[in-house]
Amino acid sequence: MSLSAIVLTWNGRAHVQRCLASIAAQAAPPDETLVVDNGSLDETTALVRVAAPWARLVVLGRNVGFAPGMNLGARLARGDILLFLNQDVELRPDACAALRAAFAARPEAGVVGAKLLEPDGLTIQHAGGWLRRPLFLADHYGRGARDAGSPGPTAAQHDVAREVEYVNGAVLGVRRQVFEQLGGFDEGFAPAYFEETDLCFRARALGYGVWYEPRVVAVHYSAATLGQATRGYYACYHRGRVRFALKQAESALPHFFSAERVRLREPLSAAERAGLAEAYVVNILRRDTGVAMSHNEVDVAAELAALREQVYAARGEQPPPGPPAADAAAPGPPPDPLAERAHLREHAFRSRLPLVGGLVAGFRRLWNDVSTTWYVRPLVAQQSAFNAAVVERLAELDERLAETDRDLALVLREVAALREAVARVERRCE
Repeated sequence: MSLSAIVLTWNGRAHVQRCLASIAAQAAPPDETLVVDNGSLDETTALVRVAAPWARLVVLGRNVGFAPGMNLGARLARGDILLFLNQDVELRPDACAALRAAFAARPEAGVVGAKLLEPDGLTIQHAGGWLRRPLFLADHYGRGARDAGSPGPTAAQHDVAREVEYVNGAVLGVRRQVFEQLGGFDEGFAPAYFEETDLCFRARALGYGVWYEPRVVAVHYSAATLGQATRGYYACYHRGRVRFALKQAESALPHFFSAERVRLREPLSAAERAGLAEAYVVNILRRDTGVAMSHNEVDVAAELAALREQVYAARGEQPPPGPPAADAAAPGPPPDPLAERAHLREHAFRSRLPLVGGLVAGFRRLWNDVSTTWYVRPLVAQQSAFNAAVVERLAELDERLAETDRDLALVLREVAALREAVARVERRCE
């Protein structure tokens, strides 16, 4: 079976060379390696070209997220087995050989995951995963245990291959035919988190096995992109978790929302509360065919809006202006004057001369067609294409600025809350 390794990178100068070196050092290396770069702003692409000239580098103009980037890599890959890799993993030398062997030994397996170790190379980070219901919080077998490193019949549970609910997407092997049958990763899980869990659940629903294979080992320098315990991390994690629940919980949705309300009464950090509030809003606004916003027992949008209000009420605050009502159609974007003027149009000739005006205008059009077809029109088309690209990039910058403004507003609210808390403590101490 041929094997294609697909590495997704974004501002990965601290990790990508180590990842690619571990691929090159494989005892049975992949048949091809693709590096899909998500619009890195550092030297990632230059490092890839120098460190791995044997890899196929695909450079995207912007960060499209995990699922779209990996889906693109999968479409370009040719292998029977697709090995999806985070930029912050370091494969052990026999990982690819063990992955091939696992798929060969289990024809029913659609997905195979790895044993992931902490950066110390000794502590287990992931040995297969499961979800804590009804909240669908991700958990990992073997986490924090010392790696015995000796798979076999007498080994500990995390050193024995077994079927699990899901495996971590940092090192994820999928049969190409299964990946295509599933339609790839669900790109609604943006920018990251729970897309691999969703893929595993959909594969299991079609009768394919999801296997944890302890002989496929990698060190995972986790959260190298988003960082842990930050508002950005929590927003992405809970956005994916809530979306996953809406897709997979079905009749358990009432239990999910009930448990979510209870959890919000627990002492969560300010960063996590801010991330949760954002996650609820995003899942209200994101309406696609993969997630229904109505259920026979609960009003999903109303429940999410109530959870968002509970986040702010816990701090004695009013939520900022929220999204449109659940039953209201989302307004379309206002017309963009730049977009309307991006495409150049040829001049329409007219004449006000009586009787012969039509002949004059016709002659001018004929002369224009003869004199400009081979020179001016290609320039007009080239300029129109350039204008369209500029408009698209400006729209992307506007979106990023709007996101930055929202982040800044959250930070300012957090600062105001902290100042008020400090003032209350000072008043008590007086």
